[in-house]
Amino acid sequence: MPDVAAFSKMMVDEQGKTFRSCLQQLIPKSEPEMDQRRTLLGSFQTIKSLLSYNDAAGNFWIPDVLLASLPPELWQVLTFWAVTHLAPKNLGQTREEVVRFALFWHLCVFNNEKAARWAFAAIEGSKGGSDFPGEALYRRFTGNEGEYCAHKLISPKDFSEKVCKEESSSWRSYADRFVVGGIRNHLLSDWWNGGRKMLPWLQRTYIQRAFPQYEPLSEHEDDLPYDLDHLCPSKDWGDNWRNLQKRLVGLDQNQTDTVYRCKEVVGGGIGNLRVLDASKNRGKQDRDVADEMSFILRDDQPPQAADAEEMANFAFAPEHRGVWKKIAYPGSKVPDRKWDEDRLKAFQEAVERRSAWLYERFYQDLGYEQWMSGKQDS
Repeated sequence: MPDVAAFSKMMVDEQGKTFRSCLQQLIPKSEPEMDQRRTLLGSFQTIKSLLSYNDAAGNFWIPDVLLASLPPELWQVLTFWAVTHLAPKNLGQTREEVVRFALFWHLCVFNNEKAARWAFAAIEGSKGGSDFPGEALYRRFTGNEGEYCAHKLISPKDFSEKVCKEESSSWRSYADRFVVGGIRNHLLSDWWNGGRKMLPWLQRTYIQRAFPQYEPLSEHEDDLPYDLDHLCPSKDWGDNWRNLQKRLVGLDQNQTDTVYRCKEVVGGGIGNLRVLDASKNRGKQDRDVADEMSFILRDDQPPQAADAEEMANFAFAPEHRGVWKKIAYPGSKVPDRKWDEDRLKAFQEAVERRSAWLYERFYQDLGYEQWMSGKQDS
C-alpha cells in the first residue's frame, strides 16, 4: 500500500512500464469480450453486490449506510480477493462468509493496515479453492500465529455471564465492568461503547423499510435520516448533576457518588440505544420510555402483532419488557422521575441484558459458531 511519493516513483521509473500496464488492466474498457469482473470497478461492484440487500440473503446483507462506514482497507482486501479468486461453487455460502467477515472486521479489528497486509499475503499465497477464507483470516487476525490485530469473539453465554451481574444494585464503573486483574476485556468494552456502530445492521429491516431511497455519503453525518436515540432519555439519568441529585431517593453518600461517576457508563451503553428516524427523535424529546414504547407496559405472550413488529424494528427482546417496566414513569415529566435503589438496579439490569441480547443476535444471526468450533481458547 504505497504512499503518494512511492506511487509517483513507481510510475516514472523503468519499472513503471510494468506497473502502468498492470494498472491499465484494472481500468474498465468498453470491449464486450473483456472480463469486466477482472477490472477494479467490476470486482468492487461484485463485492458490493455480495454485501448489499438481496431477497434471498436472509441475515447476510449490510445496509448501504453501514457499507459507507466500513474501513477502506477492508474494501481493498475484499476487492483484491474478487480480482484474484472469485469463482465460487456456492454463491450463497460465499455471500454469508464475506458478510460475516466484513462485520467481524468492522467490530473487532483495531489495526486496519496490519490486517490488510496479512490478508493480502494470505489471499495471494492461497492455492486451490476459490471460497472466501473468512475463518482462516479470523484465526490469523486474532493471534493464531502469535501476533494479533483484532479481538477474539466469545460465545453469547460467556458474554452474558461477564456483562450481566445481578448481585449488585450499585451502578458499575467502566473499570468494574471490563477490567479484571489490571487487564481490560476489549471485546466487552468495545461492544458496550462502540457496538452502536452495528445498530444499522441489528435494525437492518427497519433501516431498509424506513429509508428505502436513502443513499449515504461518507463522512456526512448531518445527512443521516436517523439519530442514535436513548431508550431511557439521557435527560432522565444524565441531567445536570444538581437537578439529578434532587431526584435521588433513599441513597447513602456512597451510592450517590457511584451514580455521579457511572451515569454516563450505564446510560450511554449500547443496551440503552437504538436507531430512530431523526424527525421522530426530535419530536419525542424527553418522553418516558413507556410513553415512547408502550409495549413495555404489556406482558402478553406472544406479543400482539403490532407490538412484535415494533420490537423487531428497534431490536428489543419481548422477554425484557418486565425489567424495563420497572423504570417506567408513563405520562411523567423528567423532574417527577425519582431514582431509588430499585429503579437504579432495574435500569442497569435492563441495559446489561439488552447489550448481551444484541451481541447474541450479532453472533448467532451471522453464524460465528462456525468459526469458533474447535477453538481452544475464548
